[in-house]
Amino acid sequence: MLLEGVLESITYHIKIVPTEDGGCVCKNRSVYHPKSDVELDEDKIKAGKEKAMDGR
Repeated sequence: MLLEGVLESITYHIKIVPTEDGGCVCKNRSVYHPKSDVELDEDKIKAGKEKAMDGR
């Protein structure tokens, strides 16, 4: 895992909002909670998001 040992947790906030044309918009926000002695690497976060969206 790309962020193993770096994060305490990740919180996901997902909101699905109906649109006037009968469809919907899905909004997804991820909040990363790093361990106190760690600085997050934006490239690793981006790679982790891409892997999660891929579904593998």
